[in-house]
Amino acid sequence: MKPITHVFFTALFVLGGIKQATAFKGDLSSVAKRPGTNELFVAGEFKTLFVINTKNGLTKRTLALPDGAQKIEFTEDGNILLAAGGGSVKFLNPVDGTVITSIRGSNFFLFERSKYLVDVGWSGKEVKMYSTADGSRLFSIACEFEVSFASISKDQKKLYVFGKSETMNEEASLLTAKIQPASEYNLYNETYIDQQADGKGVKYCEVDIETQKVSTPVQLAWSPEAGSYSNTESVYKGNLYLLGWKTFFKIDATGKVTPIETSKACYAYAAGSTSNGRYIIVSDTKGGYIYDAENGNVNTFNLKTGDDMVYTADVSTLGDTVYVLGKDYTIAVMNTRGTVLKNIKIERATGSIEFGLFYINGFNKKEDRDKEAAIINNGLKKIAQPEIDLEQYIGKSDVLIAKFASEGKAKAFLDELNNNGLQYLVKITPVDK
Repeated sequence: MKPITHVFFTALFVLGGIKQATAFKGDLSSVAKRPGTNELFVAGEFKTLFVINTKNGLTKRTLALPDGAQKIEFTEDGNILLAAGGGSVKFLNPVDGTVITSIRGSNFFLFERSKYLVDVGWSGKEVKMYSTADGSRLFSIACEFEVSFASISKDQKKLYVFGKSETMNEEASLLTAKIQPASEYNLYNETYIDQQADGKGVKYCEVDIETQKVSTPVQLAWSPEAGSYSNTESVYKGNLYLLGWKTFFKIDATGKVTPIETSKACYAYAAGSTSNGRYIIVSDTKGGYIYDAENGNVNTFNLKTGDDMVYTADVSTLGDTVYVLGKDYTIAVMNTRGTVLKNIKIERATGSIEFGLFYINGFNKKEDRDKEAAIINNGLKKIAQPEIDLEQYIGKSDVLIAKFASEGKAKAFLDELNNNGLQYLVKITPVDK
């Protein structure tokens, strides 16, 4: 689970210019497996949904999604696809993409195959619960603290509400044990040490969904919401597991909090958990780890094929199968041990979609811009595409250079430009024909 309002962008600086860290920059956002079918749905901040056949990896069809989406999830029966973004959620027919209904709000949280979705206000103390069956508003919960994010238990019985970081005057008394420096580098360990003495923490409460009874808020000495790109919650054998950007906690039924440490720790650019709550998946640059809540074991996975810093866009699960969506339009299908079962490459455009190659015209000096323009236009000549006058687009961040029938062809052209010395950032993203 992650807030659907975040837009991610990164670049790798080298040789006085900017090289691509991956061919895709913030366009891809979410992947979801449709229950009872062999279909994977992939969405982003472009105007199209890709529907992928998991058996052969081919694009079965594309569906129009004019406003794009930052997060997609299916209902339990797979008959409705929820697409959230821009303060709204659209309820879509997954066969033809038609909009059944839509709701507007503030900051929506979607959950895998859930009966419910949640809207958390930007700066308020109210959480609104909606039905994923028809978008009807079920109830609202008033909280004693400002809400940061919320989650729903796998059995659909409890709503967990977490607050924003705030001053905790008796922080030391909240610590069940003081965290000591790890003997080897541990990303989580550094954060725990910093946060256990910063005088801040968060509050959280549980809501019984059936009775709407709200528990007394519990104080935590740590702030799992701080700086989060992605976070997830999972309940297994009565313990609540709470993963943040660079923190990982276990909260037992008594409210005792145990920070989880592992030398395999990584930033959570994407995260998720299996439907039984046992396995928690964390990924950063197309790699990461899977935590087994049954025995505390950690299995790592590495999906990289080269040196590019390709970030993970999203993690989805169905049963014990894990789907990891990379920003380079790859989907790795894994088991809960981190073993790759299949690799899928999304590059076959169909219908009204092609892949556009975009350029960020960022050099201040004309001689630098001229060098870049010469590299680009020489490449365009070779493929019989019209040349482009980059001087018209000084300071522009999305200059369309050319369109290609597939991602593979666009990437091949981009590789040639880079080999010829192109310095500034280029991205590839689906575009209309």
